[in-house]
Amino acid sequence: MGRSKDIVSKIRGLSNRRGRDSKRREKQSSRFRPRFEQLESRRLLAVATDLANISGIVYDDVDGNGLSAGEEIAGATVNVYRDNGNGIFEPGAGDGSPVATDISDASGRYTLTGLTAGSYFVQQPAQTIGGNSLSQQVSPALTITAAQAEGVLVRTIDSFDGTTDLVSDTANDGVRVASSLADGAALGGERDIFVNKTSVNGLVRISVNDPLQPGILSFDSFASGDGQWNVSWDGIDGDALTLDDTGLGGVDLTSAGTAAGFRLQIGADNLGGTAIVRVYSDDGNGATTSRSSQTTLVIPDTGGSATSTEYIPFSAFIGTADFTQVGAIELDITGVPNINGTAELVGAIGPTTITQDFDNFEQADLSLTKVSNTAAPVVGQTVSFTVSVTNTGPNTATGVEVLDQLPTGITFGSATPSQGSYNNATGIWTVGSITNGATATLQISGTLATAGDKTNTAEIIAADQTDPDSTPGNGLPSEDDQASVTIAPQLIDLSLLKAVDNASPNVGEEVTFTLTINNAGPSTATGVAVTDALPGGLTFVSASPSQGNFSSTGGLWTVGDLASGGTATLNLTARVISAGTKTNSAQVTAAGQADIDSTPNNNDPTEDDQASVAVTPQVADLSLTKVADSTSPNVSQNVVYTITLNNAGPSAATGVQVTDLLPSGIAFVSAQPSIGTYDSNSGLWTVGSIGSNNNQTLILIGRVDSVGAKTNVAEVIASDQFDSDSTPGNGATTEDDRAEVTVTPQTADLSLAKTVNDATPNVGENVTFTLTVSNSGPNQATGVRVLDELPAGMTFVSSSGSQGVYDSGTGVWNVGTISNGGTATLRIVATAGNAGLNANSAEIIASDQLDPDSTPGNSVAGEDDTAEVTFTAEIVDLSLAKTVNTAQPNLGENVTFTITVNNAGPDAATNVVVVDRLPTGLTFVSATPSQGTFNTTTRQWSIPTVPAFGSVTMTLVARVNAATTLTNTVEILDADQPDIDSTPGNNVPSEDDQAVASITTRQADLSLTKTVDNANPNVGDNVTFTIDINNDGPDAATGVAVLDTLPTGMTFVSANATLGTFDSASRTWSVGTVPNNSGAQLEIVARVDTRGIKTNTAQVSASEVADPDSTPGNNLTAEDDQASVSLTPQLVDLALTKGVDAAQPNIGDNVVYNLAITNTGTDTATGVAVTDTLPVGVTFISAIASLGNYDDATGVWNVGSVARGSTPTLEITVRVDTPDTKTNVAEITATDQLDVDSTPGNGITTEDDYATVDITPLSADLSLTKTVDDPKPNVGENVTFTITVTNSGPDAATGILVEDQLPPDVVFVSATASRGSYNELTGIWDLGALGNTGTATLQIVANGTNVIEKVNQAEIVASDTRDPDSTPGNNDSSEDDQASVSIEPQEIDLSLTKTIDNNAPNRGENVVYTLVVTNDGPSDATGIEITDRLPEGMTFVSAAVAQGAFNASTGVWTTGSLAQGDSATLRLTATVNTTGTVLNTAEITAADQPDTDSTPGNNNITEDDFSSAIFVTPVADLGLTKIVADSTPLASEDVVFTITVVNNGPDDATGVVVRDLLPPGLLFQSSTETQGTYDSNTGLWNVGGIPNTGTATMTIRARINSADPSTNTAEIVAVAQFDPDSTPDNGIVGEDDQASVTVTPEVSDLSVTAAVDNPTPELGDSVVTTFTVSNAGPDVATNVVLSLPIPPGFTFVRADVSQGTFDAATGLWTLGTLIVGETRTIRITERVDAFGIRPHNIEVQSVDQIDPDSTPGNMSLVEDDYASVMIQAPRNLSKRLFLSR
Repeated sequence: MGRSKDIVSKIRGLSNRRGRDSKRREKQSSRFRPRFEQLESRRLLAVATDLANISGIVYDDVDGNGLSAGEEIAGATVNVYRDNGNGIFEPGAGDGSPVATDISDASGRYTLTGLTAGSYFVQQPAQTIGGNSLSQQVSPALTITAAQAEGVLVRTIDSFDGTTDLVSDTANDGVRVASSLADGAALGGERDIFVNKTSVNGLVRISVNDPLQPGILSFDSFASGDGQWNVSWDGIDGDALTLDDTGLGGVDLTSAGTAAGFRLQIGADNLGGTAIVRVYSDDGNGATTSRSSQTTLVIPDTGGSATSTEYIPFSAFIGTADFTQVGAIELDITGVPNINGTAELVGAIGPTTITQDFDNFEQADLSLTKVSNTAAPVVGQTVSFTVSVTNTGPNTATGVEVLDQLPTGITFGSATPSQGSYNNATGIWTVGSITNGATATLQISGTLATAGDKTNTAEIIAADQTDPDSTPGNGLPSEDDQASVTIAPQLIDLSLLKAVDNASPNVGEEVTFTLTINNAGPSTATGVAVTDALPGGLTFVSASPSQGNFSSTGGLWTVGDLASGGTATLNLTARVISAGTKTNSAQVTAAGQADIDSTPNNNDPTEDDQASVAVTPQVADLSLTKVADSTSPNVSQNVVYTITLNNAGPSAATGVQVTDLLPSGIAFVSAQPSIGTYDSNSGLWTVGSIGSNNNQTLILIGRVDSVGAKTNVAEVIASDQFDSDSTPGNGATTEDDRAEVTVTPQTADLSLAKTVNDATPNVGENVTFTLTVSNSGPNQATGVRVLDELPAGMTFVSSSGSQGVYDSGTGVWNVGTISNGGTATLRIVATAGNAGLNANSAEIIASDQLDPDSTPGNSVAGEDDTAEVTFTAEIVDLSLAKTVNTAQPNLGENVTFTITVNNAGPDAATNVVVVDRLPTGLTFVSATPSQGTFNTTTRQWSIPTVPAFGSVTMTLVARVNAATTLTNTVEILDADQPDIDSTPGNNVPSEDDQAVASITTRQADLSLTKTVDNANPNVGDNVTFTIDINNDGPDAATGVAVLDTLPTGMTFVSANATLGTFDSASRTWSVGTVPNNSGAQLEIVARVDTRGIKTNTAQVSASEVADPDSTPGNNLTAEDDQASVSLTPQLVDLALTKGVDAAQPNIGDNVVYNLAITNTGTDTATGVAVTDTLPVGVTFISAIASLGNYDDATGVWNVGSVARGSTPTLEITVRVDTPDTKTNVAEITATDQLDVDSTPGNGITTEDDYATVDITPLSADLSLTKTVDDPKPNVGENVTFTITVTNSGPDAATGILVEDQLPPDVVFVSATASRGSYNELTGIWDLGALGNTGTATLQIVANGTNVIEKVNQAEIVASDTRDPDSTPGNNDSSEDDQASVSIEPQEIDLSLTKTIDNNAPNRGENVVYTLVVTNDGPSDATGIEITDRLPEGMTFVSAAVAQGAFNASTGVWTTGSLAQGDSATLRLTATVNTTGTVLNTAEITAADQPDTDSTPGNNNITEDDFSSAIFVTPVADLGLTKIVADSTPLASEDVVFTITVVNNGPDDATGVVVRDLLPPGLLFQSSTETQGTYDSNTGLWNVGGIPNTGTATMTIRARINSADPSTNTAEIVAVAQFDPDSTPDNGIVGEDDQASVTVTPEVSDLSVTAAVDNPTPELGDSVVTTFTVSNAGPDVATNVVLSLPIPPGFTFVRADVSQGTFDAATGLWTLGTLIVGETRTIRITERVDAFGIRPHNIEVQSVDQIDPDSTPGNMSLVEDDYASVMIQAPRNLSKRLFLSR
């Protein structure tokens, strides 16, 4: 993927320049260029001859305008024929068979490929596709020229006519001479060339676009010179010696499939030259170019000119490159001494495409007219429309559809089409076909249901043919396939206007609303009424209508009639009695006519018959202030904004919204609104309501994410009330509803530099890395950390720095503080361990301040806070190449692999081991290495040394044992030296220390197809079988034979083969050789001798070449080398059946004899006749034949033809005249064909063409009885009706139907019949037959739905058999075939109510539930049970019942009986043990009787037998927030915590207690509470009560007394009410009743030292005392003051300070700021004026920060902020004193 050049140049830096411009020579060892095995030299086709296609689209041009979307035809067959030269289309004759065939795809496109030069006809044969019948269409003769057959240039790779370039090599020194020049003529914009002389004598040269040879690439050798010429295209990189397999960016050489191969124009003046073309794709590895394909060709001898056009198909390349994702292309030329040649054009070519479309265009000119029977109907009248469709040709129109949907307001009545059918639901008239000159009509009638003009439109929406002057379904009224007619009923148009005389009144004032109603006609409006009900807050005063009257009770203004153009008014006066906006609406609520644009009384404010007006009297004055806790924070520090909203009244403000969207660069952290909610995405604080003279606050915390001033603006953007001095959301900065504050963060610009003392160490040597961090300000940088992790293979030795500490384990250098303009350095010593290129990177990973041009720790190499150095140790670059002497051996042959190990250096490789494990299918024969030894057992080749830039080889011979593709892989297993781009033995194919070679045994894929010209011959006919054999390659098939044995019953006649010969004795077709992509055909003629199905099978019986998917002669039908075809001679098999519709009819009844003929033969029977002579005792009535005709005089049914599988029928109706049995005989008496199992007219009764049927008239006396099991059931309770039918004979009865239709309000449940079935929908019991003396019963289970008496009747309504004493279905109750019974159901109506005595109890209180059950009849109720289970959290106390008993365990009140109109009561007492909302339900769960409107125990809360009571314990949702004014205070500063408790309701909170006990490190100073008291000893703030939406606040002021961070936590520990989302005093951090803040004081660890230059001076001497002060951090020390008093006996001379000022009078050294890690010095010079020992002290007197181990100014001698030095001035003792001692 990437480039190895960078790595190699860093290893050795071996590139050098020579020559002019970009010409350079480079040692071969410094290049990384892939090596490929040399393929066998082969001559490719000189030029393509079949790169021509014919392509086009098959479509149905329905509109004659060419191809449109949706007209494409998929699946159409298209053929191409080669013309025999006479220009006439002669398929099957002079033009033979198609040379190519294709099927159109989903877009209708076909493509006929691989055509050579010649003349062609393209044919669309007649066919039917998806219901479309396509006629044959043939193109004119299309000519493909020889030039077109050569293809077209799709992409130019190089035309060599741009930039001129030349390189030459005269020395055989292993150094390539190269050039890279930008050239627009080259693909990728640059052409890379190099030459390498390999001969002893002469020179080699390559030139491009030489003035003497313009547009030519020339490769030359002189004076016996020989070598390598190379051209590559890999994008613009200026490097000709390293190939970049991503350089071209993934070029698609196929150009989306339009290009098929390379075209190369080349030639030489001598034979022996070879050109290798390589194509590369990205292999995903920046160090390798292993994904490639290549092909080799012999350069022809053209005398030296580029006149040979070479076509190289992409398919000819071998390798893994993706030709659609090409990153580089290479042309590599080698030759013989003194060869010279040229190349003119390199490019990618594709086939020439000739277009031929097939449009399948037809026309039919349809037109449509429409008329109506009336133009001005009235509502309710019937209107009719007549539609006529006419076709003026020239073709018949088919598939015609017309859309005529009646408009809204006309209700469909009927439709009468002259043809086709009309669907009133869709409005589609399916017309069908209309011949040329014909007309079809449709009449549609409907009822006018509403007023308003109605246009009825009809349009032709579909037709199979193109209409020359219109388009179906396009909705264009100007076309003649669309027509409309409009009817116009009477209409009115009422509109209403409303105004008010004062829209902003004061409370108590009167306002007058004026209503104006207008009628715009066109008709008079009658019965007009307007409703204007005053809204709440307005009281009626008076009304004055211009007509009609007004009722103040309902606000109804009865207007009456209003003429067209007329107007009426109403003045309505009302008084304003409350504040707030009041909208007064009026609307027309009645009118006698339809309104054209509105509907009376529909309350639609968008209509003009409704109007509203509003009045708003209120005012509220809102103002806003905003502050920030810090205006100069660090980036990533939080800023706290406090926004205060005030309402100065006079009214409460509602709907208040404030926008405060944090500016860019400040990220939202949290928000604490005192009321309402805050949306951080929109910045919207939805305040809601704020009372008059009230304040609300929003505390908004944001994190600073970027530098630069940031202005945060807050503004009131919405309020329901008018503000007297500002307008919400207008952005006016001068108004008091807007406030802003600006913060400006700090920055420090850090940069990092890194060096190494030795860039080329030996392995094991130490190197020293030096890191320098610089701060370019503008602010000091604190908390600086640098990451420098040593690379793998390096061992840390030591480190030293100017400041801070380096941790070798983590690689982190904690630098600390760097002042503006300051620097810090670090030196790291480490031992080099890995050979090759090593890179050591460092990066600044942390800083408290924002860096304006880099981000710590983001690993972005381009930023100035990162740095890298590299060094290089010894390395080798081994690569493998592998070739095979033949890529397509036969099975059993030996192949020879050649393995080459190359070392591209830069160092020699030793003890190299290469493994070559042969794959399964190859057997080892021998191995011959040029150096080292080969172990035949391990397959390892051991090589002592591979010199730098040298190579060794080995040949390995193996035998091929498998017919497949075999891949042999070789890999370097080991070497003493590391490899620059691969790891020995890791089995990574993409590395260059692994190579493969593949072989493929020869294969030929034979397939066979077989057809027959006639699948249904007559016996004795000849048929022709056609066998086609095809070879799909990839190799030619030899020794091919096909076996085709004729089936039994057929005789061989002749055979004709296009290839080979056919032996009729053995039935073997000896085909011989079938070339790749070729085939052969055999035709066998045979005679059919017998009937029955005959299957003829052919299969490939022999082939010398392996077939990949079949085995010759194995007789497996699933394989494609075997095919069968079957034929069936014609046969018929006629059979006759005969039946009668009533075998036992009554005398005088008609019966129907049914005859059916079936033909189960294989063919149609003709000349069929049946004889059916009627018996004595019946009289012929009629005959109906489905085929042919029946002659009642002769009894002959002349049927005619009976198709295979068809069944013609004959029905003969006769009247039964006598009671005796009558036999009717029918027989097939004629047919033209042979019947397989019978002979027509032979009178044999056992044959299936003979049938008889008998009839015998019967009589049966039927009677019926009916009973019910319970005449008085409950409503809804099941009863069983029993119906009994008895047959008293003398014969069986058939076809018995009994009707028992249940009466109204009786619901069917089930039916059980002893015989037959019962249909509950029709009430018919289909009993069927009943024998003499037989009985049948039917039990119907049903239930009554109300208490009304119901009569259920049953009657025999039908019987096939005559009844002597009754007539079925005559509804005669006196007859014994009819009976009835009655039922009277019972029903009750129970209802239940439940109440509670307290709906807001406290926990622990009792509540009393009262349940009352009532029976509203109409029947008495018994077995009543009511269930009332107490909910969870309730404890049962007692129950008092008026009747029955209550079970506290089950919750069941067994009530018992309740008479109609009576009630019963239960009082249930329970204790509340829970909080929240508690629902207690009760339900009637049992009763013996059905309830009219409810179901016991179904838990349906909407029914009146279900009741519930609810109570809600008070809930107060408390939340607590805590903030600190300064989280990083100085030592002298107090820390102020603000704790806010808010009650989010919904109820008031009482007994609120908050615990906030200061942690160690903080000393309590004071507290301020808005309510309640705070005890600093216990940390308890007894807040007391907080109302709903109320807030309580406390501030605690504390003093820092520790350097350690202190976390202060506040939590609500008590409240009387239930909090829904938190539990007081549970210590859970995630709950909203707890909050913490951490205070981290600024800490500076100061220490001092003191030293004197002369501790024992003489009197009068000057001494210099040196004092130092150091800051060990972790923070910068500010306002540092040190005390250095001049001791007595010394006189101050001078002070030299490194920073600050010294006041000798006070002894104070005012130092100022001391950053972390720095030391400052003062040198004080004093004169010794007195004898004695004098201490000279220094102490830190004061500093802003806390010192962790000392206290400024406390004079503690043991603390490190105090130091002292003793100065002793010796006494000058007198001799006297000395002697006296």
